[in-house]
Amino acid sequence: MQAALAEAMQQLQEKLLMRYPQYKSSLWKLNPDLVRQLAYRKVHYQVVEHDFGNVLKSGEPFKQDMYRAYLEVEDSPDVRQALLTKWKRNIGNERTAWLGGGFGLVTLLCVGVAVYLRATHDAATIR
Repeated sequence: MQAALAEAMQQLQEKLLMRYPQYKSSLWKLNPDLVRQLAYRKVHYQVVEHDFGNVLKSGEPFKQDMYRAYLEVEDSPDVRQALLTKWKRNIGNERTAWLGGGFGLVTLLCVGVAVYLRATHDAATIR
């Protein structure tokens, strides 16, 4: 089912990029939880017999029933708009966190330089 979700997510992402070409330059990556929450509708399973070949010591072919999963994903304008809105909010939050971290590091660097200069220079030079 994970492979089916990944494939559905890839197809949905390609369709979104075709409809919104202005977001091609950004880091447009759909979140599986977001797709599961907004676009995922139904899963269908199909039983398929798979032949693993002559892996048994007796020389007989080994056949086993396997399950193939198909996902039903909605690609309506409402779902696309909801995906785009949530993606923009997530990207904004992520950018804000990176910006805050960057400012924090610059502040820490400035404090470190100030402490170093205070500790290494004579007290007479400080007025």
